[in-house]
Amino acid sequence: LKGAITEKLILMTVGTSVFDASKSFNNADTNRLKNAVEAETSSPDIENDISNAMIGASLSDKFNLTAEMASLVAFNERYPLHDCDWIILLHSEDKKSEICAHINAQAIVKRYYDDNASFPLTTTDDQQIAGMENYIMMHNDGGVGIIKIAGLSPESNETQFIRALSNLEKNIKDIRGNFPHRMAYFNVTGGLKGVIPLTTVLSIQKNMYIFYMHEES
Repeated sequence: LKGAITEKLILMTVGTSVFDASKSFNNADTNRLKNAVEAETSSPDIENDISNAMIGASLSDKFNLTAEMASLVAFNERYPLHDCDWIILLHSEDKKSEICAHINAQAIVKRYYDDNASFPLTTTDDQQIAGMENYIMMHNDGGVGIIKIAGLSPESNETQFIRALSNLEKNIKDIRGNFPHRMAYFNVTGGLKGVIPLTTVLSIQKNMYIFYMHEES
């Protein structure tokens, strides 16, 4: 059908680029965010400030975009996002990655779905995807979700890492199984680079296009 919108599924691994020293996020006090992480306290105000800085930032304004958001902005220029699309963020177990996933999720919702959406994202009883700890369901069957990859951490030893890869494989199969007919993409720009070989193989097996944006692009 001419002009019809193709519903997309986009998986994104998330790292800790919010804490990159080169980022300013419109001069948001990222040091306060770092202090909150170390003290294991929440910092919703600064998280909101950072996500707001990413709403209108362009690719030429890298100081106000995380690596994950920069790659999604570039993706949107070629394959426009719509409110019927699902974007799933996968992060490791460490606190920094978890916070970055929530900040990126907020920015994605505000930029591409609904700038009046309420936060934080909350868990619901009718989750569409097995293992999804948080998501916000938007209208028209689209939304943004977050999944923690059990056992994955920058400090994982070899045995723990192998087990975590098995968990990641299950996460991906569960997600793809919920949306078998969507055009699917895997954005591996963010997150631990050690998982890229597995995500590449799984993307091929699950009929998903894989993409990556180098930090200097």
